[in-house]
Amino acid sequence: ISTLFGWARANPNPALTPWLVFPIFFQTLLSTMWEEFGWRAYAFPIHRQHQSFLTAAVLQSLITAVWHLPLWFTPNYPMAVIPFGWWVLEHTAAALVLCYLFERSRYSFPIAAIFHAARNTASTLVFLYFSGIPFNGWLVSMALILGAAVWIALVPHRTLRQYEKNWCVKSD
Repeated sequence: ISTLFGWARANPNPALTPWLVFPIFFQTLLSTMWEEFGWRAYAFPIHRQHQSFLTAAVLQSLITAVWHLPLWFTPNYPMAVIPFGWWVLEHTAAALVLCYLFERSRYSFPIAAIFHAARNTASTLVFLYFSGIPFNGWLVSMALILGAAVWIALVPHRTLRQYEKNWCVKSD
């Protein structure tokens, strides 16, 4: 992406090893379990009782975006290098994916927490790898999440149910 847009290239961080994934993931999972318990297991079903899936997911994402706003004012916090508006866009897309996983897994907040932890772990590793230019690597993550969210938002639920019927393993 750096080459494509003519940005300076980041020097990969030599301290990164493949084993770094595990401690970052498990530490992140411990924190995201509590977030997902509150946001997905408690708050999302309340919104969902009164709104469509898309409306409830977007409302949930905006509430959690405001919740995360103080991180942009925390000195030396890595997220502060990402423009808040871009982050809200990516966060809304990720919330749509999280809400979809939560609802389709029959309201299993650990499934959402594992996805949330994987997303945060990937973001952390991208930030560490592209330590000179963290925003460039984050754009790749944003594009992937946005693609998944657009697919979830635009594919009719009837088509999703047919896809699940044909391709997903039944737990019953």
